[in-house]
Amino acid sequence: MKIRKSTVLIILAVLVFVGTVAAVPYIVLTWTSTYTVKKNAKVAFYYWRTGTGGLNGTCANSFTYGANVFPGLKTRDDNASEGLYCNDTANHQVAFQVGSTTASLADIVWFYYNVTTNIHSSTAPLYSQNFSVKSPSYSWGSAVTALANTKYLIQVYVQCNSTATVGDTPSFTVNVQVYNP
Repeated sequence: MKIRKSTVLIILAVLVFVGTVAAVPYIVLTWTSTYTVKKNAKVAFYYWRTGTGGLNGTCANSFTYGANVFPGLKTRDDNASEGLYCNDTANHQVAFQVGSTTASLADIVWFYYNVTTNIHSSTAPLYSQNFSVKSPSYSWGSAVTALANTKYLIQVYVQCNSTATVGDTPSFTVNVQVYNP
């Protein structure tokens, strides 16, 4: 089969035209995010007294706390060494969640915590949650408002099963989500 020069030129012209049409001009937009590292968020855990390694009046992003519980009894712990502090001149939204537990139903029946300004009054708490070990829910609670310059106490109730094994160490991890930290 013989191809004429004019046919080759037409094919090349079509390819150049198609290539030109397929080329789309564009621009690239960019943004740069800069972050400042701070020691704590504006809502953080607060050490109430020097019994916690001399940290009286300081804030932290996490803490570990332990207490004794007893088979068949409900233990109330007002956690006098740590609390939650909205250390800002503005209010902040926070949400709470039991993130994980190592507790088994053999040891713990339920876990309840209450975050409040005064455990000895009828003031409504900032937040409270009842966590059943039998049917656990790990969902986040609704956001609530932590008031500016306000310190909150953490109160915990643990119902220990009568079949609990002495020496076991069940634990609960509670997460606090701080909006616009």
